[in-house]
Amino acid sequence: MAVAGALVALMVATPGCSSRPSAPAAGTPYPTSAPTAVDIASACRHPNAIASTNRHFQVGKPGAPTVGPLSFHPYPYRARYPTKMIIHAVQDLTQPVVMRGFRCADARVLRFYYNRDALYLPTPPFTEQQLQENLGDPVANLKPMPAGADDLGYALFSSDGQWLVTLAHGNAIFGVLRIDVEPAR
Repeated sequence: MAVAGALVALMVATPGCSSRPSAPAAGTPYPTSAPTAVDIASACRHPNAIASTNRHFQVGKPGAPTVGPLSFHPYPYRARYPTKMIIHAVQDLTQPVVMRGFRCADARVLRFYYNRDALYLPTPPFTEQQLQENLGDPVANLKPMPAGADDLGYALFSSDGQWLVTLAHGNAIFGVLRIDVEPAR
């Protein structure tokens, strides 16, 4: 299935926002190449949940932006610095999850710092180019974890704006999260 079809199928299977866990959309193939800016813009308009760097939900409390068994808790955004983000298992996460991210405006890849020891993250501030190309990984792999567990890492937003994160089990997308990245107030 084409990339456009994969994201359209995802949006049809899981429209709107949710603050409760949703079941994976069975059989939705994960794109093997980067989605186009049009696909990303469409998914950004119809995510499963929306998180904001200016609206923090306490970890483990109802109402947090939730996709599948995971809730997302980004910290305040500060230009040129990594943005800490806690990912909380509201239910048992029984399979690994693959996260990929893109800027809604132009499909620029979002990089993550989840699969590395934060002690080895160079000292910020960083340039926009470092955040876009040199630090972290274009894919974050989350390991299975029991309900109530957390995974702490960083999203390396190179600018403010809206960013899309796709969540997949293997090759099957089960949801999309939009993160509204706004300068700290």
